[in-house]
Amino acid sequence: MAADIDFGPVDVTELDEVRSFLQTVFGTPENWKPFTREVMLWKCFAPHPLWEGNRSYVLRYRGEIVAHGSLVPVEFVTEAGLVPSACIIDWAASKKLPGSGGLVYQNIQRLTGTLISIGGSENARTVLPRMGFKRRAELASYARVARPWKLYSETARTWKDAARLGRNVLLTARSGVKVSDGWRARRVDRFDDSVPLPDPAIRHKVVCRRSPELLNYFLACPAASVTGYVLLQDAKPIGYFVLSRTGLECRIAEVWVNSAQDIDWRSAYALALQFAAIDPGVSKVVAAASAPHARAAIEAAGLRHIDDQDLSMRDPKDQLGSNAAIAMSLLENDAFYLD
Repeated sequence: MAADIDFGPVDVTELDEVRSFLQTVFGTPENWKPFTREVMLWKCFAPHPLWEGNRSYVLRYRGEIVAHGSLVPVEFVTEAGLVPSACIIDWAASKKLPGSGGLVYQNIQRLTGTLISIGGSENARTVLPRMGFKRRAELASYARVARPWKLYSETARTWKDAARLGRNVLLTARSGVKVSDGWRARRVDRFDDSVPLPDPAIRHKVVCRRSPELLNYFLACPAASVTGYVLLQDAKPIGYFVLSRTGLECRIAEVWVNSAQDIDWRSAYALALQFAAIDPGVSKVVAAASAPHARAAIEAAGLRHIDDQDLSMRDPKDQLGSNAAIAMSLLENDAFYLD
């Protein structure tokens, strides 16, 4: 049977075949945005600062696709150096070859050394521990309704919706932490070398590598309206944040501040919330983080905790350290643009 199985990257000429496979397995319509040709070209074939070549991989059995996974490159920055990794999205397997989904993970790990998983389907959460994934943290999600009546008008009006409306009106009336004096944010079309980047020596022992090129890759995402902002303290760059708008929702995809002070992180998230809610078409703002100080800053800004997703990792050589806390955001998989 091994001779009948082939694993490898997808060529752009095979993209329509891959899209058809994914639509069939996930039961999505032809026009579902994450699987449109434009979005697939961006996430699988557009040049990426952390990866050379295509990022869509398939397992074929006798020439037919039986499993697929798209690779989202990640590099962890630690005080000891860089650790390459990846998160797999668009993970799909047919029933024609039992175990084909696990084979995709095993083959991709040979390319990266370590792998991360954030949340996932019930099937994924069952299978991944058997492949050596261990829970390392939680990616906590938060939300704040910016315009309760707009959200209510866009949903089915049941008695539960009316109850939520009352709750959201009360919660929206509560103000979060105020932005410190001297703080402001400036929108940028592209990031450049002046933007402060995550550094494990400042606040957290393990952070995800960023560069102007990588941040600009995120800004180019065609599945959502993604915008970048430089944070300024007394007119000097101190950090950045990235917003992603999809439908009625705006997501605070990532915030970084070159500061170890909690008050600075609170000001940063408060500013991000202000800019996320400024568009009259936005009814809800969402944010997520794994680092305790970031979670505290999100709550201080007035967002309510709504969910936790397991952040699991397969790290057979313990390159990150089994006890190291990992700071992650919505940018490490497809959570910042899925509708």
